[in-house]
Amino acid sequence: MKSETQALHLAKMMQKYIHTPEYELALPFVRIRKSTLKKLSVNDVLLLDVNVLEFILVEDNIIYADLALQHVEGNYEIVVTHLHNKAIVYNESRKYETLKLSFGKCEIKSFEVGKCLKVSLFDLEKIMLISDGEKIAEGSLVNVDNELGLKINIIT
Repeated sequence: MKSETQALHLAKMMQKYIHTPEYELALPFVRIRKSTLKKLSVNDVLLLDVNVLEFILVEDNIIYADLALQHVEGNYEIVVTHLHNKAIVYNESRKYETLKLSFGKCEIKSFEVGKCLKVSLFDLEKIMLISDGEKIAEGSLVNVDNELGLKINIIT
């Protein structure tokens, strides 16, 4: 009896220390003019030049997977479409800035093509606009003439 209790306590302790990798769910990187970025204000809309919602999983400047929003069994889910392990290359430019549009972090033990992530885990109305690792604004997705855009809600 005592050994069963010790085993349960040991199992609970080990669960606290098991590290599950954290990945950041983001939209593909966007480049905008630095002059436009300086003038950015609340209620501005940045057109993303995409009409299909696609995502990437990022960790430590490495893209691990491409994902897409798909209709699966009556629900919308984010599905892994392609796996890779490529470093993010930032093209240094005087005129343009590369921005990351992040939905936040998620813990995934393992992923493979076809694995689904629940859309409910992410707030699609709260997207962080990140430049050089710093959050510069928050926004939400909007539809502008059948093209996706990011409406700026908060400037930080």
